[in-house]
Amino acid sequence: MRQVIGWTVPLIAGVILAASGVAAGADPVKAAVGWSGAVADPALEAKKPADGLVGNGKDFAALWKAWRPNEEVPDVDFGSYFVLVVTRPKGHTFVIHLLPVGGGDVKVLSGTPVGGKELPGFGYGLAVFPRDKVKSIGGKEIPAK
Repeated sequence: MRQVIGWTVPLIAGVILAASGVAAGADPVKAAVGWSGAVADPALEAKKPADGLVGNGKDFAALWKAWRPNEEVPDVDFGSYFVLVVTRPKGHTFVIHLLPVGGGDVKVLSGTPVGGKELPGFGYGLAVFPRDKVKSIGGKEIPAK
């Protein structure tokens, strides 16, 4: 049984990646740093940028203070990095990495903990990615510095 699982999991992952249009042989773009958590008030999910991208310190600070009010806003060098935001109703979520599809465009790979329980509000993931590795996400250009 273990031998079947050993080759089945990579095979299934390969089929999913091929079907998703991910560039063959391209290395994922990994986050420099990331945070995740949950917010009990579902109305605060509206603070998420419509495209899920934060390109400057002012917008990042406003989002951070809304979702993590008891913590100091971390320093992010927005000249070299941008922040990707993902949310999920009633549960935890986090950004794993970005999968290149070609021409500097990437797809987001995010996840949820296995066996995670339902929570009030929403879960979120914030991840900091290098600008020089990503031109767009799903065809949406990375916001200006």
